[in-house]
Amino acid sequence: MEQDSTSYSEGKSGSDRAVRRPEHWPARLAHITSVLVRFGFSSILDRLERILPDSITGTPDPETAKLEAPVRLRMALEELGPTAVKLGQMLSSRSDLLPHEYVAELRILQDRVGPCELSQVQQVIIEELGADVDELFAEFQQEPVACGSLAQVHRARLHSGELVAVKIQRPEAEDTCRTDLQILTAAVEFAERHNAWLRRKHASRQVEEFRYYLLNELDFRVEAQNTERFRHQMEALDFVKIPEVHSRYSTTRVLTVEWIDGFRADDEEAFAVHGLDRKQAAANVARMMMHQLMLDGYFHADPHGGNVLFMADGTIALLDSGYATTIGEGLRTAIVQMLWAWFDGDATQVTDILMDIGVAEQDVDTDLLEHSIDRLMQMYGQLHRSSDVGIGHILQELLKLIMQHDLVVPTAFASMAKAVVVSEGLCLQLDPEFEYEGIAEEMIRRMFISQLHPHNLARQGMRLGRQLLRHVRLLPRQVNQALALTNSGRLLIRVNHENLDRPLRRIDGIVTRLSAAILISAIILSSALLASSSDSDNPIASILTTAYLVAGALLGTWLLISILRTGRQ
Repeated sequence: MEQDSTSYSEGKSGSDRAVRRPEHWPARLAHITSVLVRFGFSSILDRLERILPDSITGTPDPETAKLEAPVRLRMALEELGPTAVKLGQMLSSRSDLLPHEYVAELRILQDRVGPCELSQVQQVIIEELGADVDELFAEFQQEPVACGSLAQVHRARLHSGELVAVKIQRPEAEDTCRTDLQILTAAVEFAERHNAWLRRKHASRQVEEFRYYLLNELDFRVEAQNTERFRHQMEALDFVKIPEVHSRYSTTRVLTVEWIDGFRADDEEAFAVHGLDRKQAAANVARMMMHQLMLDGYFHADPHGGNVLFMADGTIALLDSGYATTIGEGLRTAIVQMLWAWFDGDATQVTDILMDIGVAEQDVDTDLLEHSIDRLMQMYGQLHRSSDVGIGHILQELLKLIMQHDLVVPTAFASMAKAVVVSEGLCLQLDPEFEYEGIAEEMIRRMFISQLHPHNLARQGMRLGRQLLRHVRLLPRQVNQALALTNSGRLLIRVNHENLDRPLRRIDGIVTRLSAAILISAIILSSALLASSSDSDNPIASILTTAYLVAGALLGTWLLISILRTGRQ
């Protein structure tokens, strides 16, 4: 994927860089700032004054100000366009980054936008496919069947007679998104240098991942590849349909796929007309998602009601594969083990796995984390009996705990949690009594069984062997480096002593009393020697002996009192 080359130069101070703004920023920045001010977020702009225009326009809307902050944020993102909407949708899966009320509100973000002019659509097709609409298609419906901030979809018919869906990117979408990404990157980099919480949450890294996914969505060749991969992956499930891609009519900004006639999960009348079992449909949706998540490790990250249709024979059609995510085998295995430990009520193992897959920028109180997880397990057990919560809710609650304990988990984990939440909501819409975790347990067992297959065991053995060989090869070099540092006197050993003040004070007190005891013993011994060796008629010797005895008695009394006080403490 092409990388933006925008650079940021150092400002007057080494820690406070002045950001170099490209020529096309000002107009977009002015619009962004005016929208944020109108929706009551001017305080954010005050902290970013170094990268903002000299004059910020816009006035707060008194009616909007009455709304809760999460609602105002959602409305502002909807107005700011494609990048902001996609950012909000990504954040709606990050309960480890945002409070629950913001996450819940961002889940209902609407990508509302009117259709492009037909002439603009035709121009994009000519630029991308090299021919006019009439030459390429026997029929082309002028009114789009769906509109979004990045693209719109038209129904068409090829000259071969096949019905197709043609997805055309909006003419201004890529330029707007790239400009917004540059602004977002600059703002987050600046804010991260002045905010410890943003640094702990690796905000710049999160923005870079968002940038990667958004630019992938703008390249329809990626969606075509994702669709073909899902077609191959879902062949094992005879109740899932993935539309075929027509490569001849697909490019970076145009995607043509097989047209699917289907209906949504909320169309109860269509289910009744075709005699379909809604409970079975719910189970099939869950099996489809768990197959992707647990067995394949490659999943559709946005399986909402508009992307999951049902055909007349009950087949599930999975559409719009632009947002797909991969979970590596190691992370997938860890998540499966964590869920299995959860079902077994093993809070200790859940805690250990979370610590393994998370990144902590500071010490984490694992005992407190385990206690929180155990308490969540107990609460879930009580709620589960009344079917009020499901596995998606559990994952979201775990993400909230992760945020509270300053852990950062891979984006794939958060995306998986969102996919489960969205698909579980779809299943409950089909069957209000549906229990998603039953399908999850079934798939987890299948994954464990598949891992015991000789082929998988051999593959894991080969991987472990390669890792071991790599470490063996590196060992001599690492030993030589350590010896070289030792010989040069540059070996640095850091000892981090925490919570040792009280033990050190006790040790210091013991040493002090031990010294006093030795001194008292010496004084008493000296007094005894003077008394036995000196002349009784010598007044100076008598005075010294008496003085030594008095000093020894006083010091002994102090030592006794000190020991008694310590014992009471």
